[in-house]
Amino acid sequence: MRGPQLSATLLQRCLLALAVAAAAACGGERDAEVLVPFGARWRIADTSLEEPAVWAALAFDDAAWLEGPAPFGFGEGDERTLLSHELAGGDDDWVTLARHGFHVADPSRIEGLRIRVIHDDGAVVFLNGRELFRSNVRGVPLSPQFPAAIPLAGEWERRVLEYWVPPEVLQPGRNVIAAQVHQAWRERTDLRFDLELAVVTAEHPLRILRGPWLQSASHNRMTVRWRTNRPTPSRVLYGPAAGRLEHEAGDPGPTSEHEVVIADLEPGTRYTYAIADGAGTRLAGGDREHVFSTASAPQSRGPLRIWALGDSGTADDNARAVRDGFLEFAGDRPPDVWILLGDNAYPTGSDGDHQVAVFEMFPELLRRWPVWPVLGNHGANLTDTRKETGPFYDIWSNPTRGESGGPPSGNEAYYVIDRGNVRLVAVDSAGSRFNQTSPMMRWLGEALEAPDADWVIVYVHHPPISGGTHEEDPERRTGRFQANLMKRLEAADVDLVLAGHSHSYERSKLLGRSGGDPERLAQNVLDDGDGDPQGDGAYRKNGTGTVFVVAGSAGQAGHEGRLEHPAMAVSLRQLGSFVIDVEGCRLDGRFVGVDGGVADRFRLDKCPDPS
Repeated sequence: MRGPQLSATLLQRCLLALAVAAAAACGGERDAEVLVPFGARWRIADTSLEEPAVWAALAFDDAAWLEGPAPFGFGEGDERTLLSHELAGGDDDWVTLARHGFHVADPSRIEGLRIRVIHDDGAVVFLNGRELFRSNVRGVPLSPQFPAAIPLAGEWERRVLEYWVPPEVLQPGRNVIAAQVHQAWRERTDLRFDLELAVVTAEHPLRILRGPWLQSASHNRMTVRWRTNRPTPSRVLYGPAAGRLEHEAGDPGPTSEHEVVIADLEPGTRYTYAIADGAGTRLAGGDREHVFSTASAPQSRGPLRIWALGDSGTADDNARAVRDGFLEFAGDRPPDVWILLGDNAYPTGSDGDHQVAVFEMFPELLRRWPVWPVLGNHGANLTDTRKETGPFYDIWSNPTRGESGGPPSGNEAYYVIDRGNVRLVAVDSAGSRFNQTSPMMRWLGEALEAPDADWVIVYVHHPPISGGTHEEDPERRTGRFQANLMKRLEAADVDLVLAGHSHSYERSKLLGRSGGDPERLAQNVLDDGDGDPQGDGAYRKNGTGTVFVVAGSAGQAGHEGRLEHPAMAVSLRQLGSFVIDVEGCRLDGRFVGVDGGVADRFRLDKCPDPS
């Protein structure tokens, strides 16, 4: 075994101070009992060793490992334990292993475990040999030979991520928390790790950790979700106004992950709601910030607004600016449908990534507007679509039985939203198979049949066509994804296809059929104008014709890619989000920038020709 050179130092302990300050900001130590503090002493080794089930297990002998306080690592200048690695070496250079022992007198009194972690680049955390979570590490099964998913830099490598895990693995007496810290590549010149473990008991105040957030809305039902720091029964009180919460829905079983379906609601109706514990004590709500509106009755043909965010998961000023730009544009007209086009939480869509990129970015919006996500390639790192496991399935409650319209999908990764004369079809390009006999593709053929809808809109993460940052994407640009998906879309004469993935904004001309070959789209342009009613005029659709939109710049506007796809009418390297307004026989699309201004607009017109 080759071990790191150990050097305890008094150099710049600012990271520890920052971590403690961030921890206090996340809820305060009075709400939990810290068992392993930031800055604790760890046993450390940089060797592959055996499987984690061996070296992370409680009984493993780590006496030969070196010892020092966290944060440990190299290349940052603020390490309390400085490690020195031979970066040109073998496979074991991908990982550094660490273990810390602690004691628990009575695990039965513990109702929740909270872990806060700082890592650069990736980390997998274990308790008594069982994996608790992984962050920025892909690979199933886990192997020391896997690098971190992406290199972290800037605020990402100093970000404190919070995870809540069940306490069942704890045992009386000695316990061991362990970590496998991964680098993105051997040439990386920095590594950092620190961790805090705390427990919550019945004596600690019950508080909301996440939410509430709204899901799976329809004309007569709504799903309300939230997370608490310890288990309690789930109750939602709701009614027509703050002082009239006359109805209740809930589940008597104690849980920390709350999910309540409210059924038998009135269509097109605004409700005020509150969430409460088993005793009926309100935890949040009952005010004008906790409201939702059901969809209009299925036969209605009123105006509809859709807001789409693509690749918004950067959790930074860019994402905040895009959010605020839409709010400035929208004014008093909120979206009826809010969709996320994938890569909703970088770098790997872990639960901790979602906390900072989604739940801390949009708290006020999530409690009022139902959100409809699809899976992106970064989120797919920790998700198994066939087994329906991973953070995407844990966090979101998308419809599987046709609750929001269309045929049952049986899988939360793809589903239908019916709203009046509009059908939206969510397609999973990141985890599902695209051969014609796969479960999703069989379902898709039926989902695209919408005889009662005037408009059919498909949204998906990977764009069928793009000249942006992923124009030559080997994952999905060739083969079954494009050919099979395009054949289905063209057979159904889909009106609009909306995607992310490429970190740019691109919007096509009105395009005819390609026969399943996206390269032929530019050869079959039905209208090569700009589609703007105030410019060349709206695109008139009399039968076939599709507009493709790539709106993957809600978190970053990439500089790669030529942005010269011949089928595109507009291509912009600009931050923003996409808004669709449908009213009767007209559909308007707008790309909204961070200032709330409209950088591109077009109209699809199916109205009878007045001439």
